[in-house]
Amino acid sequence: MNRVHRWYCGSFLWKKILNVGIVPWTLEGLDLGENVLEVGPGPGLTTDILHQRFGQVTSIEIAPKLADSLKRRVAGANVTVIEGDATQMPFAAQSFTGAVSFRS
Repeated sequence: MNRVHRWYCGSFLWKKILNVGIVPWTLEGLDLGENVLEVGPGPGLTTDILHQRFGQVTSIEIAPKLADSLKRRVAGANVTVIEGDATQMPFAAQSFTGAVSFRS
């Protein structure tokens, strides 16, 4: 991800777009259960929304700085942040009731 993309994905404008439009629209009518895996949270703007909707959120992020920053920011919340590669996830089969990814 380049600098402009990283800046935009952490901006107030993107947070508003996610909160008001993209996330509610994407999740409308879906039953993901209470234990959701988030793949690639980046700076965690979607994590902020998801942890208010689900009982437990586990986020896997490949970038060490982003994972560490998100871990600090959500400490004490119903979120577990794992630094790792989503192509080689360290989770057992059926660990989650649903999964989402809002970034590519």
